[in-house]
Amino acid sequence: MSGVVIAFSGHRVDDEGRTTARFPHSAEASVASVLGAALDDLFSGGVMRGFAALASGGDILFHEACLERDIPTTILLPLPVEEFLIESVTPSGDDWMDR
Repeated sequence: MSGVVIAFSGHRVDDEGRTTARFPHSAEASVASVLGAALDDLFSGGVMRGFAALASGGDILFHEACLERDIPTTILLPLPVEEFLIESVTPSGDDWMDR
C-alpha cells in the first residue's frame, strides 16, 4: 500500500489594516479551490494524511479541503492552544474561530 504525507504551512489571512496585501479575505474561495485541486492531483488511490497548524487562512482551508475528501489530518500547534488562538486565529474574526 502506498501513501502520501502532506505537511502544509500557509499564510494567515490579512489582518484589518494591513498596508500591503498578502492574503486578502477576498482570495479565500480561490485559495480553497487551488488547495482542493492540489489535493486531488496528489491523491493516487493510496493512503493520504495531512499535517498542519490551524491558523486562520491557509491552514484552516487545508484542513477543510482534506475533510471534504475524507483525508485524515493531524493538527500541529507551535504554541499552547489558548496562546495560539489569540495569536493566529482570533485577529481574523469570529468566522475563523467558528470553523
